[in-house]
Amino acid sequence: MKRFVFNSLILFLVFVFGGGSTIAQVDFSLHLGGSMPLGSYASSQCVHEVGGGNVAWNTASSNQAGAGLGIGLGWKIRINMPEVKGLGIIITGDYHYSYQSREVKDYVAWKNTYDNNVVASEGVSGIETIFDVPSYRNIPIILGFDYEMPIAKGIFVYGEIGAGLNFFMPTRFESSISYNIPTEEGYVCREYMTTMNYETTTGFAFQIGAGIKLSKHFSLGLHYYNLGYQRLKGNGTVASMYDDVYNADRIGFQGETINPSMFVLKAGYHF
Repeated sequence: MKRFVFNSLILFLVFVFGGGSTIAQVDFSLHLGGSMPLGSYASSQCVHEVGGGNVAWNTASSNQAGAGLGIGLGWKIRINMPEVKGLGIIITGDYHYSYQSREVKDYVAWKNTYDNNVVASEGVSGIETIFDVPSYRNIPIILGFDYEMPIAKGIFVYGEIGAGLNFFMPTRFESSISYNIPTEEGYVCREYMTTMNYETTTGFAFQIGAGIKLSKHFSLGLHYYNLGYQRLKGNGTVASMYDDVYNADRIGFQGETINPSMFVLKAGYHF
């Protein structure tokens, strides 16, 4: 897939810059915006009970990601096609960061409180709990076409479509509980930790969008991104420490595939 995208890019550039005598005009822009997750990427089934997080990072058989609203930034190169008025070739790169959904955040808050209360009931002190679940990062690199049409002086509407490769990078999962157990000499520290670092995976991606370009420098558009089917997998450790004696075991995780898809509202500045 990576070789296909690279070869396609080379062929497009050769076609544009070497296919005719007319010099192609190049437009470069930067974009900033917000994203709203769709479908199973947004859904989760979290209930306030132990093991109640029915979401991909907690249940290997779940394809629900529990993603929430996100932010993004990116760049776009548009190469005007002199042979067809209004038509252009586009190359885009974006970084989309999806936070956890409100339902997942509520479950995380409940889990931290629950763990703290359970340990406190055992008469220990110095309790610290951490339950931190993944957010999602997507970096799509896309090649495609757009078409611009003037509707008034200095104002254009546009539509675009493209396909390419997405890099899917979840943040890490971490759960830990530490506390002090009283003894005749003072106290000893006990800690339990689970961490999981997820692999970067790649998959086919496509996007379609439309918007309006105001004057030469500003644009606003709404885009749909489907960033492929990405399998959540990684490696981590389950560790414990008691009175400075540390033990750890390696663990692996491979869950169902996640389908990152979202609407993205973009505001752009064109140089």
